[in-house]
Amino acid sequence: MTPNRTDLPLPVEIIRDIFELAAEENSEYAVKFALVSSWVQQWMENIIYRTVVLNFPVPKTELFMRTFDSKPPEFFARTVKNLHLSTMVPFRDAQKIISVCEGAKRVACWGSSSSYTEGLYQILPSHDVQQLSVKMETLMGNESISADTFPNLTHLEIVNPPYISSKTSFNWETLCLIPNLTHLALGEVFSHHHLYLVDIIQGLLTGCQSLQVLVIITEDTRFLDLLAQAGLNECDKIAVVPHFYSPEATELDYWKRAECEEWNLWQEAESIIRANSSRRRRVD
Repeated sequence: MTPNRTDLPLPVEIIRDIFELAAEENSEYAVKFALVSSWVQQWMENIIYRTVVLNFPVPKTELFMRTFDSKPPEFFARTVKNLHLSTMVPFRDAQKIISVCEGAKRVACWGSSSSYTEGLYQILPSHDVQQLSVKMETLMGNESISADTFPNLTHLEIVNPPYISSKTSFNWETLCLIPNLTHLALGEVFSHHHLYLVDIIQGLLTGCQSLQVLVIITEDTRFLDLLAQAGLNECDKIAVVPHFYSPEATELDYWKRAECEEWNLWQEAESIIRANSSRRRRVD
């Protein structure tokens, strides 16, 4: 629905620009502006639902699910570009949401399936997604990545890598088939659960020709010692950060940044790599 142009002091296009510019400046305005009229609501929904972050509080997520069930799938396929689903979102709901949001460029899904046979591999918008944050078992299920699966994926974060005691195994080398993968993160990592990852990391550094940045999320000093023993602490592609929410001070700050479409892990990693390279040049 659009307004009657004769009732307006300015052209509709200019009015829309004014509303959208103000809403882009402060996302909270978008919700308030949506109450002005039905046609302003349509404009604002493109901003409100461009980034969907589902975490606590629970009522917020429940409200989204009611909206999700009330709107046609085409709306979310067209509108949602950034999708972040925390562990509080049931896996079945996460599957349903992701399968509909076909235009998403950045997807994070931290939930887990009760069965490793069903992952997100088949329902992800694989040809559009550019940044992905997910557990290895949630991504893969019992599938394997092929060379044409994620043609535009550049940033991949493997959340909470499987423990060494896990009964499932994955072919990590298939990550090297992602043709444009430049940034990879693993974590959080602990020495008593992830000793096997040292060899995996070495293999990824060797096999992923496009890889420029490998982030290891850990503050486990023993694991850092193991990296040093393998000579990986001097690798000019590795950055170590202490928490998944780095460089933010707290998890709450992380979620606030996510709602503002800011994920600063990669920038922090690149900054660490530049600082390490500069330090090594001075030493040499």
